[in-house]
Amino acid sequence: MRSRPRPSWPRATTTQELFLPGMFSAFGTFLLRQFMALTRELEEAARVDGAGPFRIFWSIMLPLIRPALAAFVVITAMWSWNDLLWPLVVNTDPAKMPISAGLTSLEAQFETNYPVMMAGSLSASLPVIVLCLFLQRHFVQGLAQSGTKG
Repeated sequence: MRSRPRPSWPRATTTQELFLPGMFSAFGTFLLRQFMALTRELEEAARVDGAGPFRIFWSIMLPLIRPALAAFVVITAMWSWNDLLWPLVVNTDPAKMPISAGLTSLEAQFETNYPVMMAGSLSASLPVIVLCLFLQRHFVQGLAQSGTKG
């Protein structure tokens, strides 16, 4: 019995290929669907006023779901930024590994340089902290909108 040759699977060669699967997740669909379900009455009112689907989305839905989009962006960015297994599976180029995979390479079998590892951990967390601070006003706006009664 002759065995078939194993196919050579294409490997990720760009950074976008590492982050693309995290952008399309069931979590994002669930989060945004739950947030948009609260505005059904506004959508019906806009239809009665004669607005089309694009106008309803652009003028009514998008401003209302902006806090949920900000939360989704932060959570997805943190998930992709901290992902360790996916880049190790699909990527072969060490120069294109994310910083989480690079931090694991700093750990040796018998000795670990903890000051370098802590400096790398700090530099790994700074972009996510900056992103959270940048999108903080959208979170506060979403909390303020959810507390008002129509």
